[in-house]
Amino acid sequence: MKWLLVYIFCCLNVQAALFNKIDNSKLLGHLKLLASDEFAGRAPQTNGSLLSQQYIISQLTEIGISPLNNNFQQKFFYRHISETKQGTNIIGTHLGRPNKSGNWIILSAHYDHKGKGKFGIYNGADDNASGTSALLSIAASIKERDVPANFVFLFTDAEEQGLKGSKAFVESNPALIKETLININIDMVAGTINTNKLFMLAKGLNKVLSQQEIDALYRVDDLMGQRVYTRFRNTLTGENTAIKWLKASDHSSFNKKKIPVLFFCNGIHKNYHTTNDTFENINPSFFLKNTNIILEHILYLAKVFNKT
Repeated sequence: MKWLLVYIFCCLNVQAALFNKIDNSKLLGHLKLLASDEFAGRAPQTNGSLLSQQYIISQLTEIGISPLNNNFQQKFFYRHISETKQGTNIIGTHLGRPNKSGNWIILSAHYDHKGKGKFGIYNGADDNASGTSALLSIAASIKERDVPANFVFLFTDAEEQGLKGSKAFVESNPALIKETLININIDMVAGTINTNKLFMLAKGLNKVLSQQEIDALYRVDDLMGQRVYTRFRNTLTGENTAIKWLKASDHSSFNKKKIPVLFFCNGIHKNYHTTNDTFENINPSFFLKNTNIILEHILYLAKVFNKT
């Protein structure tokens, strides 16, 4: 019995250490601000979008993340319905292996949402202020620990208009894309009060990982003490939607370039694309755990890639 208690105590200490790599107050603070009425749903080419850009850049600057090509902002044009519009991606980098050119791990999350409509403000707390906030906190953790890997932190615009930001990024950075090992995309990870499942979708991992390394990646959540589901289901209908989810967010743009992808998401819920997707309706503890779990997957991959 004594040895069992020691084992349980050690396991709890390991889990506590793993769950303390993210500043929880800052994580929730990011989300509360980005999903506030002041940011008005963060639709492209609105004041809310501009406020989002300024906030993301200020946070990246504060933690010491460098801009890509000396400029955090990537402007691009795209067609939406019958109009030409402009979007703005925000891009930062961390060179943890400056003597090893390329070998990029691209972490992405879209910061845009639907803005205002006839029913009011679509705050987009889960979609995707949650992913944006998670990525900001993950970037801070990576920088603080000086993780020995080369990262791109990509905050995309106009995802809601058809993945326009990620498409613009991959098309305008062919050399960087050629040197990219994997894209890890975060979209909707704060859920609702009743949400309790985080999904992970993977494609093309065998291009950069051995089977043993892939198996170990799928066991990361075991150490965290919280299951990550790998078989995508519509959380409203139970339908198997893995193929749809492969195309559902910015990781699709990387997948089309034959780059391995990991996608983290809590799936569709009743507040999705409604004015009820607010900070007050997310699941804070679920969100905090998810962000730490995603970080652990990233750190595992960074460690594996550091061997090459």
